[in-house]
Amino acid sequence: MKILFVGETWKGSSARSLREGLESIPEVLIDEVDEDHYLPRYKSKILRGMNRIFNRWQIAELESEILDKINSFEPNVLIVYKGCGINSLFLQKIRRRSINPLLVNIFPDQSPHVHGKTLQNAIGFYDYVISTKPFHPAKWK
Repeated sequence: MKILFVGETWKGSSARSLREGLESIPEVLIDEVDEDHYLPRYKSKILRGMNRIFNRWQIAELESEILDKINSFEPNVLIVYKGCGINSLFLQKIRRRSINPLLVNIFPDQSPHVHGKTLQNAIGFYDYVISTKPFHPAKWK
């Protein structure tokens, strides 16, 4: 099975741990897109302000990298960990392609609403949403 994994890669992140766990399964081939390389999280007010200005282009770069990996790697499954930078239009674009992987979101947080409209609207476009929270919809488990 071929999996394209999109998530954060900083040391200690749950996304990185999940990717490393999947990578240890012999039958699974993994390629990845490091979300934090395209959507950096800054603490400084100046850099956060600059991030807002550049966010549109950062997301375009992220989407372009994901599409390039889908075309070259041809995954069976696209796993997106949380997916704050992935919008519903992009997920629909992936569905219309000849290489159309199963779309899976791993959602570890309380609610997609906390992360804004983009994630809130996109969550319904995944084939599966995997969550460990007992109060999330039954479809998400």
